[in-house]
Amino acid sequence: MRPLLAVHTGPQDIDESTDTYDTVDWLVKKLPNNNGKVGI
Repeated sequence: MRPLLAVHTGPQDIDESTDTYDTVDWLVKKLPNNNGKVGI
C-alpha cells in the first residue's frame, strides 16, 4: 500500500487513499438505485 502523499506534484502522483476515494465517489454518482452508503 502506498503511503499518503501530502503534496501531489503531478498526475502520476497517486496514493491508495485518494485513489479509493475517487473510485467510491465515481461509483456512488454513476450507479443507479444506491443510497449513497459505502462499505469497504
